[in-house]
Amino acid sequence: MSYNQWRRFLFFEKELLVDEGGGDAARHDLLQLKVTAVTSGKGYIVLGDTEGCITLCDRKLALVKFQAFERSVTKLHQLHQQNILVSIGDDLSASAVLKVWDMDKTDRNSGGFLSLFSRDLFEKLALPRAAVTCLTAAEDLSVILVGLQSGSVIVVQGDVQNNKATMRVLTSAHQTPVVCLGLHTSLGDAGTAGRGGTPNKERSSALMVVTTSHILCFHNLEQARMEVIDEQGCPPGAATYTDEGLIFVGRQEA
Repeated sequence: MSYNQWRRFLFFEKELLVDEGGGDAARHDLLQLKVTAVTSGKGYIVLGDTEGCITLCDRKLALVKFQAFERSVTKLHQLHQQNILVSIGDDLSASAVLKVWDMDKTDRNSGGFLSLFSRDLFEKLALPRAAVTCLTAAEDLSVILVGLQSGSVIVVQGDVQNNKATMRVLTSAHQTPVVCLGLHTSLGDAGTAGRGGTPNKERSSALMVVTTSHILCFHNLEQARMEVIDEQGCPPGAATYTDEGLIFVGRQEA
């Protein structure tokens, strides 16, 4: 077979979905949404819209909708191991507000999901406001990372679930828009022994940052030591970080 011959790969299986009742109304409601952000997990597709609402849609097209922001939703990230939703949106008081929701608990006052954390991302940072371009978080919620149009990355660390966290900024000389973030967390030997002579394990986190011009790696979030992995980035929407710790990057040359 010639190596220049195109081959066809089938990555998807077709399955006919059967309407179990109420589907038409749900489809109508979904079509009315002006969607601005999408994520998925825990059996739901999660949609944010221009009115500041977040809509959860399950496999039977059952919808749950709640008001998360006063103006609009810009970014969403659903954790896989916990029923926690991380969101960024605009309120009347500020743009780029970070909110974290416990999707297993209900707020008695609002009737919506319980808000664990809410803070203006730029309120206490010596950083000009810029559009948020991507969002990710560690599965234990110890770190939330926000990529910006300016090329900077906001790091949120601490006890987010009790509304206690600190914010700081990672920057590089390559101030081009961030298009993808990947957090790799590992345990290493801290060098001192605990009970029974077992070495203590120290958590370290490396951050992969894809911008429109470069691929960067911050080897340690605490020390912010940075390395340029590739002097070519990719357009927005053309990179993703997998659960296996791999970054896939698509480029114009196909």
